[in-house]
Amino acid sequence: MAIYNLKVEPAKNRSVVLKYEYIMRENGFSWEKNKEKYDDFLYGENFNMPSFAQDNPKYFWECSEVYESINANHFRTIEFSLPHELNDEENIELATKFAEELFGENYVYSLAVHSKSSEDPNKRNIHCHIIFCERELDGIERKEHNFFKKANTKNPSLGGAKKNREWQKYSKLYQVRQTWESMLNEKLKEKNLELVSCKSLKAQRQEAIAEGNFLKAEMLDRPAINLKKEYI
Repeated sequence: MAIYNLKVEPAKNRSVVLKYEYIMRENGFSWEKNKEKYDDFLYGENFNMPSFAQDNPKYFWECSEVYESINANHFRTIEFSLPHELNDEENIELATKFAEELFGENYVYSLAVHSKSSEDPNKRNIHCHIIFCERELDGIERKEHNFFKKANTKNPSLGGAKKNREWQKYSKLYQVRQTWESMLNEKLKEKNLELVSCKSLKAQRQEAIAEGNFLKAEMLDRPAINLKKEYI
């Protein structure tokens, strides 16, 4: 049975370079350093990198730490579970399709899929990590020291890429959650698998009771799986 588990987080003073290395399993997070812990890398790719980082995507995130203002949010993450019922290729396709739906060609982002064993030998813990920059691409080529400058609304070429403040709003978080629900359910329906909901278990239980489906309501009377309350 597939589960719905998705969270969106700001940087919270974390290093974006370390986060990039973590999701891409590089340096201290590589399987060579700790095969038992980090031998779970399945897929990784970088999207919409500016020209100054085309050949070295990690350099983009390094520049973010150097040139972004100290108090700025350097990056945001989206992390979500993928259905273990699908094969690796299907899950990679689903994750990249979801990211493309969210970002298109408008944002710089890095995506990785990890797959590791779980407590249940018949189920894999397969999930996706995305880090993205909130600065919206506008077609203007900028050097690294200009890309992260404050935007200039009167003359955009003289300033940095403008940050989209929508990512800070709860409505945007809910839109992301709804988008994943829709795309995930489309794939689950194609496979004749049980559908999921982005609503809290409490809300789903109330709906089931209103529909007179008391068996479903009883099944939903349980704690959420690996999901912090603030993300519901």
